[in-house]
Amino acid sequence: MVRGLYTAATGMVLQMERQEVIANNLANVSTTGYKRDDLVAEAFREKLLQAKRANRQWNVGPIGSGVAGSWLRTDFSPGAVVVTHAPLDLALAGEGFLVVQTPAGQRLTRNGSLVRDAEGYLATRQGYRVLGDNGPIYLAGTDVRINGDGEVTVDGAPAGRLLLMKPAADGGLIKEGANLFRSESGLVPADCRVQQGVLENANVQAVMEMVRMIDVSRAYEANQKVLAAHDSALDKAVNEVGRV
Repeated sequence: MVRGLYTAATGMVLQMERQEVIANNLANVSTTGYKRDDLVAEAFREKLLQAKRANRQWNVGPIGSGVAGSWLRTDFSPGAVVVTHAPLDLALAGEGFLVVQTPAGQRLTRNGSLVRDAEGYLATRQGYRVLGDNGPIYLAGTDVRINGDGEVTVDGAPAGRLLLMKPAADGGLIKEGANLFRSESGLVPADCRVQQGVLENANVQAVMEMVRMIDVSRAYEANQKVLAAHDSALDKAVNEVGRV
């Protein structure tokens, strides 16, 4: 009976964690290039119940002992694109990423809302410089053109080529916040196309996330009722059965 309390409690904790993930997805519905997350659940190992009477023993069946959030799975499907006509707004068609230089090292991002920093380099709005094949890209002029291969020209003169990369192995990206990813498997060149004057929206569908939030709320309430039922049965076992 006490085991049932713990099993129901693990279900409630899992739904709380799922609610936090969904809330974060909804909070980033307007974040350029954001990729939504899902919480993957994992059941604890089942145990086999056995009954014994005199010299006889038989299997009753397996019993679960609860669940827990195992890991976050990021959905890398592309988001819808919106036309802005701004020369430093970029979207990537394909599985590639822009590479930016941060104090912690090189990081990947799909956020193509870029600016010219105080020293004239192409950078993200957080101030991280966007890398090209030969390092940061300096914009020494006003008319910036970026073609589908990522080649940058300023006032007709070559300024570099965007470094477009992807992780060397599937599942090798770790989210670090600020729409940045760290690769644990190394980087390899990506086959993708660059679109200038457009941005990639987050791949979050607000309606679907709200539906998931309702499902989570119902699952939480169901576990809550199970916990209350076990608590009531335990109360009777302690306070009423003991009197007989």
